Amino acid sequence: MLAVFSEARGVVVQKAIFTLGDRVQIYASDLYDNQLTVTVIEAGPTDAMCCPTQMTRKTLRLENDELVEKDSTVLGFLSFETLAGSRWTLHPENEDQPPEGTTVNIKFSNQLISGNAGCNRFKTIVSQGAENTALSTGQVALTRRYCNAPLDVWEKRFSELLGSATRFQFLLGDLLLIGESGRLRLRRA
Repeated sequence: MLAVFSEARGVVVQKAIFTLGDRVQIYASDLYDNQLTVTVIEAGPTDAMCCPTQMTRKTLRLENDELVEKDSTVLGFLSFETLAGSRWTLHPENEDQPPEGTTVNIKFSNQLISGNAGCNRFKTIVSQGAENTALSTGQVALTRRYCNAPLDVWEKRFSELLGSATRFQFLLGDLLLIGESGRLRLRRA
């Protein structure tokens, strides 16, 4: 669900509400000149409700205190290739956190995830799994730069989380890499 609020004289009031759909994931959004464009991942014609893969761009406009859908365009289907060329950083609300002041950068290419884990650079080979949102990562390779103890412990945990990732999904525009060891929550860089 999307909601539009306004504020006047310190009072916040709900202006409009719009239902995006059932079990929809928000991939990206953009607001410009009273028009909201939201790219969502929703269940396509052959998807189970649990596992949406259809990417749809919806254009909404605020008119007379209502969010009105002006356009809905199917863009294709989500796959690991969707992430190619994208850059991400560790979300501040990730369950596992690096030491304070540490920045984690991640870049996706066609068959590689690489970046900086805080002290050392890393890379791992990645491939599309059997389902659209399934993936398979190889062993995570880290450079061997000396890091202080808390950062060294973090990088081992990060390698474990990334190396165990078996699927991905989106949460309010954030990317979740999910595996047996836990999950990584990333935001666009």
